[in-house]
Amino acid sequence: MRRAWALTLAALAVTATAASQPAAGQPPAPAKAPAAAAKAPPAARTAPPAAPKSPGNDAAKKPQPKQPAPAAAPMKPNLGTPRSAPPGHPRGGAPPPEAPGSFVPPPDTVGPDPELPAGVLVAEIRTADGQPLAGTEVRLGVIHNTVAEGQRRASTTARTGADGNARFEGLARGSADSYRLTVARGAATYASNPFNLMTDSGYRARLHVYPVVRNIKQALVGMSGMLYIVPRDDNFHFEVLFRIFNAGSVTWVPENVSFRLPEGAKAFTAEESMNDTRAIEEDGSVRLEGTFTPGQHDVSYRFQLSRHNASDTEFVLGMPPHVAGMQVIAESSRGMSFDVEDFPEAQKTTSQGGQRVLATAKQLRRGDPELSQVSMAIRGLPTRGPGAVIASFIALLIAAMGLVFGGFAKGKGRPRIASDDVRTARRLLLDELVALERARQAEEIGQRIYETTRRALMQALTRIAVLAPPEAKKRPQRKKIATT
Repeated sequence: MRRAWALTLAALAVTATAASQPAAGQPPAPAKAPAAAAKAPPAARTAPPAAPKSPGNDAAKKPQPKQPAPAAAPMKPNLGTPRSAPPGHPRGGAPPPEAPGSFVPPPDTVGPDPELPAGVLVAEIRTADGQPLAGTEVRLGVIHNTVAEGQRRASTTARTGADGNARFEGLARGSADSYRLTVARGAATYASNPFNLMTDSGYRARLHVYPVVRNIKQALVGMSGMLYIVPRDDNFHFEVLFRIFNAGSVTWVPENVSFRLPEGAKAFTAEESMNDTRAIEEDGSVRLEGTFTPGQHDVSYRFQLSRHNASDTEFVLGMPPHVAGMQVIAESSRGMSFDVEDFPEAQKTTSQGGQRVLATAKQLRRGDPELSQVSMAIRGLPTRGPGAVIASFIALLIAAMGLVFGGFAKGKGRPRIASDDVRTARRLLLDELVALERARQAEEIGQRIYETTRRALMQALTRIAVLAPPEAKKRPQRKKIATT
């Protein structure tokens, strides 16, 4: 009975400590995401991107080329540039301007024009060879955003004349108003990057439109991809990026282009894009959508797979069409192996953050079959050991005995505890700490479970000391002073 009370005492101390923490095995409460956030896996959204930084009054007088959007997924080790590709596939990089048969798209531009009055925007709609497109409807979207008024959206339209120009007047200037031009042509939507009107002059924008095809075989489109895998205590986290190159002079709008996710995939999140390209999850598959104009486009997404405490696991990821090169990277632990079917043997290296990884890459050559899927196997993963059991024990105590200790905390009375019971409880907690350290050194548990459990145990030891009975203080005896 005495040992049972000591166990209960230790449990109560742990419960009081862990009650204010997330249960072991669960992620801690997320910190506030930064404004540029994490690229934090939000669900795919269709709202226009936030307004760009204001160019300032000293902006260049000539229209500036539209800058490509940065890659959304965090890229890890670079395993090299693809070297060659099968017929019909562009090389694994933007084709050089001097390459025979390659098409260099003219830049879309937007910028101040001193010949236009303030508050006026002229949109020039042109073909790839610079010819004006008359009678084309142009939409100007506006986002007004201030602290006092919040966000307000509006839009207006104008039609191009014989010169291919559409004119918008009476536009507000300043950083509070962000504008974006769009033109719909067939199944495609062409759009400028968001911009502000920041100078005392008007603005002039140029937007190019191209013929549209739906079948990828009618376009000179190729892709390269990267897959980054993070094994966690309770799941596998996947980050995927496909860099899509349109080296032709026509726009490709995918029609029924989809590819399978691994069985059991969950928590799918697609990164937002500055242009009209995106990945959408549908019935266990990823579907490509949007307008892939000539040039480079990035499509990225992430998802998770449950991990069932097995040391070995396999999964298959479907590929979109015309993938000419693929990098596959997995964060590694001691004793782990990583095999990708028909890829070279994975090599040990480190990521940009110093994490140990196993990485491999494959570049298709002439005559190689199309890369329709990637089959992977991870073996030798650490499984949950004593530390995970401790964490589960703590979570159970939180649910079962949190109220018991809460009564003590409210001043309803402090339990009378014998010194022997306190010492026994302290010894039990110290034994669990030793077992936890050994489990972490053997990589039987992950870093998150280790940190959560160790913190709970250490604070439990502190509470045990608080519950310990005070030692009886001996009153010093007064010396009798002899009197005469």
